[in-house]
Amino acid sequence: MKIIIGITGGIGSGKSIVSAICKAKGYSVYDCDYMAKKIMDNSSALKSQIAKYFGKEAITDGQIDRKYLALRIFKNEDDRKYLNSIVHSAVLDDIHKWISTGSSNLLFIESAILTSSGIDKICDHIWMVDADEETRINRVIERNAISREEVIARINSQKNEHSQLNNIKLHKINNNDNDSLLIQINQLLNQMS
Repeated sequence: MKIIIGITGGIGSGKSIVSAICKAKGYSVYDCDYMAKKIMDNSSALKSQIAKYFGKEAITDGQIDRKYLALRIFKNEDDRKYLNSIVHSAVLDDIHKWISTGSSNLLFIESAILTSSGIDKICDHIWMVDADEETRINRVIERNAISREEVIARINSQKNEHSQLNNIKLHKINNNDNDSLLIQINQLLNQMS
């Protein structure tokens, strides 16, 4: 029986580091952000839906104009919901194919938006990676070279994302101190196997 573990957390929490550790240990990890971009770039059906809804400006030389889409979806909630609905559906279909072909009994799915995408419903366990807000802010400023205000706005936009996670399945990973991260992951892996 396959066990599906969702890895989630807000921006700057360190979920990608947790995923990288799991990959280094030989586990399969589905990176939703990466795969969503890949699916969008390679799906003519999605591009057609995007062009039909957002206008021909959304596609330039056969490629999705991500800057244009970002401007639209951050200004208009309906636009954001529409784009998410078509992309989440395609990603969920791809995840189900990935699970069915996976050879490992322990599979990981990394996503910042497990609940709003519906991915949490297919997870047996959820690893919630967190760090204090100041640590997260500093990490994102350093990594993305954006202002403190922009980071705080992104953190605030994600506030409700994890409030509805099923506590029975939830395992918290504190990532304030990178030294203890591997210990926490090893403890969780021992519990899962």
